[in-house]
Amino acid sequence: MLLTSILFESLILAQDERWRRALSMQVERKFVARRKSVADG
Repeated sequence: MLLTSILFESLILAQDERWRRALSMQVERKFVARRKSVADG
């Protein structure tokens, strides 16, 4: 039971980390795109 609980928690934390990375990359991509459009405009 304890091992299952630890494994489950580690999977949740790993998924959370993947979401955070994906979101930060998405924000970074929008920021770069906005900077480029401002520079072009």
